[in-house]
Amino acid sequence: MTECEHDGCIYEETIPAWEWRRLREVAQDQDINRGGFCDARMGAINFWCSPEDQPDDPDWGRAEIVQAALNYPRAYVGAVHGQFLEAAGEVDPDERTIQSAVGVGGAWTPQPGGRSNVGGQVRLHWIMAPAEKAEAIVGERFMGSTFYEGREVTAKDFATDADLAWCRAKFQELRELIAQ
Repeated sequence: MTECEHDGCIYEETIPAWEWRRLREVAQDQDINRGGFCDARMGAINFWCSPEDQPDDPDWGRAEIVQAALNYPRAYVGAVHGQFLEAAGEVDPDERTIQSAVGVGGAWTPQPGGRSNVGGQVRLHWIMAPAEKAEAIVGERFMGSTFYEGREVTAKDFATDADLAWCRAKFQELRELIAQ
């Protein structure tokens, strides 16, 4: 766990910008409405579990994981948000301009060390907010916050190391896909 200025961040790390662009592209292929566990949008990769594949936390056994508006039964676990950092010689990189010029993945090459033609680093902020698990613990559905055991809580208050480990394992699966 870490103390970070990014709201709700419990862990952070830095990766090359080319890798983040490629991971988001691959995550779109692993979309929750295609049977996957990802939802890549708005500068983040969201991770969703299923009744058969979920974090190793006994409270997930209490959560009702249903199909609802999705094509498959899924429950939100958490997300990793990417924050583009300035590369050497760059001032305030404009990601929209970069993506329109080189595409989401940049000038990708499949060789080891293949990189986008755009440099820089991305700081990843990991945020866990297991809503369905939180609702199972509290005993009621809630939006935003509710009161539980005498204090105001949000879904983030019910995040565990097991939730983070599960999301990071799914992230590693995406990394293995781009390495192929």
